[in-house]
Amino acid sequence: LGELPEFPEFADAASAQAADPRQRERAFEALLMRWASGAWNVPGVETAAEFAARVERGLLRVMAAGGSGQRVAAVTSAGPIAVAMGLTLGASEERMIALSRVVQNASFSVLRFRSQAPAFHPTGVSMFTFNLTTHLPSALITDR
Repeated sequence: LGELPEFPEFADAASAQAADPRQRERAFEALLMRWASGAWNVPGVETAAEFAARVERGLLRVMAAGGSGQRVAAVTSAGPIAVAMGLTLGASEERMIALSRVVQNASFSVLRFRSQAPAFHPTGVSMFTFNLTTHLPSALITDR
């Protein structure tokens, strides 16, 4: 990141990034939040809004395939989980991506759609659990 003009705050820390996990985490979060806000775009890489829309389409397709009254499981990573929760809460893409920073590995979240045609709006979906890790021994609870 230190070599990119969009990230001048990391110019002096390029060598430290490899050795210091906290510096790497700060750099990752800076990049993630600039991407989420639309302040940093890379040709050929989808924007945060495009990512959120793709996740929403995928979740709706999975829910529709499951049918009304069915339980459906989707195994994924922190980004899509945060987008699903953000869509449920009506959050912006920036807040959705920020939420991904707290999703723990192997956690599970439960959404319940309340209509024949699943949709992310206040009357169409409820969040029942988020980031639940009670099924794991404490030694296995880790962040991304």
